[in-house]
Amino acid sequence: MSAKRVMLIIMCVLLVLVAIMMAVVINRVVGLISDGAVQPEETESTSVPTTAPDATQSTQEQTSQPTQTEDGTGSTAAAGHVHSYVADQVVEATCTADGYTVYICECGMTMVDDYVSALGHNYGAGESVAADCEHDGYTAFVCQRCGNIEQRNVVPALGHDYQLTVMLEATCETDGYTEYQCSRCGDTFREDEVPASGHSYGEWTVSEEDPSIRTRVCEICGAVETETIATEPEETDPAETEPAETDTTQPQETESP
Repeated sequence: MSAKRVMLIIMCVLLVLVAIMMAVVINRVVGLISDGAVQPEETESTSVPTTAPDATQSTQEQTSQPTQTEDGTGSTAAAGHVHSYVADQVVEATCTADGYTVYICECGMTMVDDYVSALGHNYGAGESVAADCEHDGYTAFVCQRCGNIEQRNVVPALGHDYQLTVMLEATCETDGYTEYQCSRCGDTFREDEVPASGHSYGEWTVSEEDPSIRTRVCEICGAVETETIATEPEETDPAETEPAETDTTQPQETESP
């Protein structure tokens, strides 16, 4: 085989390899574009943030952002503009929130800096509240800055200490029950309640001294009930009460001699 023929074969092989590599690269680029990996560059938003940015954001990063004009159009400042910030609002630190200062440039751009860590609560001397039967005891600490109250040294409620104080049996007129009272707070409750039974009277008995009165006695408690007997009027003979009849006959006329 001649040298020319060998060189021709090698060049053909190289051309085929180059074509294959170009096809692979083109397919790769087309795949990236279809997957959204290559996106057109987006310009940063020109709106002013409403919340404080992260404390780690540097002043240099703030100044690199586009500015916002006072008319709110969102157009950027002219090339070469250098921000000159002045303090616009100072937010004092509280017990639970950080403080910071809001700076504003004449172009309308703002930034937040000079962070002050939250102060934390400043509790005074605690005031003890004793536990009772129904409420926990604790020591109350009040923050001298914000008034927040924190409870410490909590003691669980003691619970009632009930003692038997009354044991009353039911009668004809009163209910029966058992009553208990707490030795600590005086709270009371009843149980074993039995309603009054009511009287159980015997037969009526007429009084020997006064026949118009009769009585009866409860067989349970001995209570006496008295009532007056209604008497009917005595019947009289109608003949005795009628008036004497008068003679209504006319005298007979006698003949003259």
